[in-house]
Amino acid sequence: MHISYEQVTAFVAVAECGSFSAAAKQLNKHRTTLGQVITNLEIEINMTLFDRSTRYPQLTEEGLALYQHAKNLAETTKSFERLCQSTEQGNESQITICHSELVPGKLIQDVMIGIRKKFPLVKVNWLHKNNHETKALFEQDAADLAVMLVPTGNATTAFSYTYLLNLPFVVCATSEFIKQHQVVDLTSLKRARQLLMADFHHT
Repeated sequence: MHISYEQVTAFVAVAECGSFSAAAKQLNKHRTTLGQVITNLEIEINMTLFDRSTRYPQLTEEGLALYQHAKNLAETTKSFERLCQSTEQGNESQITICHSELVPGKLIQDVMIGIRKKFPLVKVNWLHKNNHETKALFEQDAADLAVMLVPTGNATTAFSYTYLLNLPFVVCATSEFIKQHQVVDLTSLKRARQLLMADFHHT
């Protein structure tokens, strides 16, 4: 049994459009040509897919049973064609992005929205890693991008980087600590001994 993509697409189009003429127009084919494609498919699978006794073709019991599978196959085929076209244009089929724990979810969401707008077919893998692990993955060519917090405001490595934004931080301390060290702002806080979390996950 040899079933072509053209036959599956034609079958789905006729089932959804409700007529051979409308389906032929949608697929940019002549009505007679489309009818022959459907007939060849029915011969190939030895089933009648449409009842042609009325003005508009109706799916037979066998046609109804096969329609959803054909629909899924047609959508997968379209996705495959778009992916081939995207790859031919030089786009990656998938990328791996590292992110540190303190990077807010909203920022990751914004990054994904930007990627989806320009590259809707690219598969994106997100990895939670700290800065040292991310650097190791870059050196092994196992990661493509990273969204990281760099406390000093400069890149930690020689890799190319783009500054995105400053994240606000809140000072958390007991009232006794604030009273003892007279903490009123960040400058006075710097004079006191403190613990600085690298991230929530590893600390």
